[in-house]
Amino acid sequence: MSFAENLKSIRKKQNITQEQLADMLSVSRQAISKWESGLVYPETETLLTISRELNVSLDYLFEDRHHIVRPKSTERTSKIDTYLNCAEVFAYRSTCIKRKYGAVIVKDDAVISTGYNGSPRGMENCCDLGTCPRIERNMHQGEGYGICRAIHAEANALLNCSRQQTIGADLYLAGINPKDNSIHRANPCPMCARLIIQAGINNVYMRVGEGVENYIVLPAKDLVWVQDA
Repeated sequence: MSFAENLKSIRKKQNITQEQLADMLSVSRQAISKWESGLVYPETETLLTISRELNVSLDYLFEDRHHIVRPKSTERTSKIDTYLNCAEVFAYRSTCIKRKYGAVIVKDDAVISTGYNGSPRGMENCCDLGTCPRIERNMHQGEGYGICRAIHAEANALLNCSRQQTIGADLYLAGINPKDNSIHRANPCPMCARLIIQAGINNVYMRVGEGVENYIVLPAKDLVWVQDA
């Protein structure tokens, strides 16, 4: 993330509007907008004030934060984190404005398929329309999929290969919150869980937070594939 992205993310996490931050810093709202757009940078004294008012360090304001797991020095990234990194990269291609997901299917140490959540090919995407009926109705996982425009990442990944290929393979899943690009605790919905089980997937690796080995793994048969009535 750049300074502009960091400032916007921190402000939103603290539920502060651009107008409120402008008042805190004795500047115009237009100045805040320009900073968050990356058009200009605040002066040094103003940066110190931002740091104090938002209770964050200058390093934190300018830190290039990302979730992709990288090794230290000459170490190697583990295979699991590598494939989860791949899933996260595909999540950023998602067209969903509620939750971005990426999925990667791996068999015999080779990626055989990928997918991300979004509308069927050739159809309008939610990110283009700028609206989501499930967000408007405060719906959560397992609710309102009939009014959702998206095919889920896991389903798209499974559609891109045959069952013969997926039998005995593993599926890697990563989720991103579109508002601030933070990690979302990945978890297949019951509909996708059924598809994963039916496809003969062995294990599902789900990224649940930032950093090395921050994931959980479940045998596909242990996924929640049906909700309680």
